Amino acid sequence: MSHGKHPASSPSPVAVMRPSAPAALDAAMPFDSETRARKTLAAQNALTIGIVGFGNFGQFLAERFVGAGHRVICTSRGDYTEKAAGMGARYYASVDDFCEAHPDVVVLATSILSLQDILGRLPVQRLRRSTLFVDVLSVKVFPKNLLLEVLPREVDILCTHPMFGPDSGKGSWDGLNFMYERVRIGASEERKRRVETFIDFFREEGCRMVEMTCEEHDRAAASTQFITHSVGRYVVVLSEASFVVCMMWLMCMMCMMCLVVMLHSRQLVSTMSFAGPWGR
Repeated sequence: MSHGKHPASSPSPVAVMRPSAPAALDAAMPFDSETRARKTLAAQNALTIGIVGFGNFGQFLAERFVGAGHRVICTSRGDYTEKAAGMGARYYASVDDFCEAHPDVVVLATSILSLQDILGRLPVQRLRRSTLFVDVLSVKVFPKNLLLEVLPREVDILCTHPMFGPDSGKGSWDGLNFMYERVRIGASEERKRRVETFIDFFREEGCRMVEMTCEEHDRAAASTQFITHSVGRYVVVLSEASFVVCMMWLMCMMCMMCLVVMLHSRQLVSTMSFAGPWGR
């Protein structure tokens, strides 16, 4: 039997070499995953911060809070709807609506003289019982005692003093002092984590963190601020705010003290008496 020619067998498949994806894309995958994880963690740690008193200092803090990814709501005596919206915050004309928005943190950015009146008109009962109250006043014993006296025992209290403002903190906050005292914080892990998240905001902005009691703060501040502002105000009055007279009279250092005083209101000097026995 003759053997016919078998049809040519089809060639065995050959692996087709395709250009591999750029290594940079492969490397980017874990990076993207880490980025997403960081964003998720940041979102989980984001606070709803309510600011009572939306003047210069309240706006100054609000911009930084928003920039760090926190949600900011605010209320004040004036109408700051457009101003708040322009920086990514929400303004409430009604203090009742503000409280019913249930902020995690309530920052009291009021003046020292108006704090007691504003606390008296704040419908605290509309807030969550676990709300963290934070004061940012330049004297500390007075607000500490007032908050302990007026606020319900269930709420948390953190007294702070950012030792800078819209002028000195206009750029970086690196090295600027931030004083704080955990006056009353609940025992739950959630409450502890919340207050640490708020404190860490200032740490991550570069502040020099100064943990001390309100009494220690006012004792130290009274020996410097009160003397500086009292003497400086006296010099400004006598010289009618003329730098030429100041330089002739007390030279450059006294002029610098006058400048500091002129940038602050008379109210600051008058309210230093709230710094306990050390401010009198």
